[in-house]
Amino acid sequence: MAQLENEMLNELSVAQGFTNDLAANLTAKGVAASNTEGLDTLVPKVLEIESGDVEHDDTLNKNGNPDFLHITQSEKDDFVTASDFVEDFISNATDILYADLLALIANDELIPSSNYRITNYTTTTTQVDTQSAGHDFDIIVTALSTNELSEDAKAVKHVGDTYFTNANLETWEIKYCINNDTSRFAWADTENGKGVIYYMKDEWNNECAYDFKNIKFKKSDVWLYTFGGATDDSLTGNSTGNIIKEYKSSNKLSLNFNTFGTNCSFNILGFNNNNNTFGNNCNYNTFGDGCFSNTFGNYCYYNTFGDYCYYNTFGNNCTSNTFGNSCGSNTFGNNCGYNTFGNGCYSNTFGNDCSYNTFGNGCRSNNFYAGASGTTRKDYIRYVVLEDGCRYNNFYSTLTTSDNNYLQRIRIKGLENTTTKDTQIELSELNTKYEWVVCYTSGNVLKQYCPDNNDTYKIEDKSVSTWAASNKYTGFGYQAQINIPNLSESDSVNVVFGLLDAISGNYAPAIEIYSGYILVFAKVNTTITIPTIEITKIDL
Repeated sequence: MAQLENEMLNELSVAQGFTNDLAANLTAKGVAASNTEGLDTLVPKVLEIESGDVEHDDTLNKNGNPDFLHITQSEKDDFVTASDFVEDFISNATDILYADLLALIANDELIPSSNYRITNYTTTTTQVDTQSAGHDFDIIVTALSTNELSEDAKAVKHVGDTYFTNANLETWEIKYCINNDTSRFAWADTENGKGVIYYMKDEWNNECAYDFKNIKFKKSDVWLYTFGGATDDSLTGNSTGNIIKEYKSSNKLSLNFNTFGTNCSFNILGFNNNNNTFGNNCNYNTFGDGCFSNTFGNYCYYNTFGDYCYYNTFGNNCTSNTFGNSCGSNTFGNNCGYNTFGNGCYSNTFGNDCSYNTFGNGCRSNNFYAGASGTTRKDYIRYVVLEDGCRYNNFYSTLTTSDNNYLQRIRIKGLENTTTKDTQIELSELNTKYEWVVCYTSGNVLKQYCPDNNDTYKIEDKSVSTWAASNKYTGFGYQAQINIPNLSESDSVNVVFGLLDAISGNYAPAIEIYSGYILVFAKVNTTITIPTIEITKIDL
């Protein structure tokens, strides 16, 4: 019992010592206070000072004045054991104006480990076509020495603020430079600025290399927040988990002009992405580094880009498209999905509802048009394969396609031109089960070829049990190799899954053909039996 009594007496002694100091400091500031009062009456008086009801004296040259109300780490540690309520009070730092804090730094008068709350911080910007919304909050910084602040800071609500009523600023992570350093930040304001926030992560795990709660971008004469457009969608949690890495121009951090519509979440933009525009409900899109000026409609998701992809344009409902590096100026209509591009593919044009098309590396300036000539983009193209180096080709088809009649199963190889070449794709019918090949023969003759049925044979009831991990097609994490003797890459192969397997969605409709084998792709790695594999030999 004696030990417990001693511990209680020690804690009471600590609390009383703090009460004495707190009452003395309040008296020095002109607030009636007594050391006979309890913390329940003294703390509200301090909060009155913090709320602005009681004016602070000039904060300059006060470090030598014992009556100047500083909260030090040692004081904080002493009173944690006395009261959790006091802990909450301690976390509120010394209120100070921005200019006064600069003066403390200049005079080597910061108290190391002390916290300072900048009560007149506001976000400003001087970068062209950007502005601040002026939603002010306070910033708490910590002194590292008598003249240096940590750039790891905290945000808290400004007294009287209503804009951030439903936001949890205390959980935000920010990095703040007190200097308006134009050599580091392109938007730094040397005239009116009060420091620069150059990293922010909110309670919804959205993170950008600037204050995205305030910075707005001008696009087509409309001012837009990073998330949501005219209003900030990140305040409500409708936009979550978006990560936009820093963008540098001329070796300094710059504002990046990446904007999202409403309800956009879990998008990741790598370093030096800029001027990318997303519509509403765009989710799980991933970009590498240096991607710019890509435009998406609404409901675009699970699209993946490598590095340096630019000026690609997508309509609405474009999903699960995969691009390698340096792919640019590709244009898609609406409802285009599961298209795969290698590296260096650009200036390819598709209409609406074009899916499961595969391009190798270096495919560029290929256009799919309706009719015998003209520039009307062709809709409903599926399972078209362009092998490496197909470029500067216009492909025309007079067949009328629709939502249940597709132009499909066409392999194009070897069509590398220095100037645009028109090629007519002539099929007898839509939804063909054979493969139409357009290529140059070994004699450098352009040839369109559809094999007749005499060159076709089947492999039946083929068991597939060995699956390996795969990242070729989004959502299909496994691949299996099926060996076929004497198969060449120019042959046509049609894999017919069993009915239940075909409608399960577990198996990709696209396969890959190689010399001596094919690859099939699945979401699961269980043993299956494929009823029919149909091979058509093509002798070019």
